[in-house]
Amino acid sequence: MIDGRMSLDGTSVEDRIEGSVYRARDEFETLDAIVTNGIRSWQFQGDDLIEFVRRCIYAMVDAGAKPFDGDIGGVAPNFYPTDRWGTTREDIADSLIAEWQRQGGGELPFWSYAFAFVEDYYPDGWPEPRR
Repeated sequence: MIDGRMSLDGTSVEDRIEGSVYRARDEFETLDAIVTNGIRSWQFQGDDLIEFVRRCIYAMVDAGAKPFDGDIGGVAPNFYPTDRWGTTREDIADSLIAEWQRQGGGELPFWSYAFAFVEDYYPDGWPEPRR
């Protein structure tokens, strides 16, 4: 159970989960940043780390963020929303967590698996997510 846990710098896990939404809104949030933060700041591992990652993904998707693919740090149309990991928060979290676990379940390469808000990159809308 991760509720109520504090990071090494005194941040609550709940604040960090909510912070993932703000980072996705500000520019983008990445799974690698979430995982690395969970490992280094809270020293999560195993089921606790998976729960932390899952809750961050749920919070971002619930707020309206979408998984993005392409040239992260790039601009439209080279950085685009995708539904290749699913369309519901459960499917997206399950798919990304499974993919991360297949890679060893540890820290990921920098800027892996971004989440952002479509309207921030495509103010006129995105006609259809890429797969």
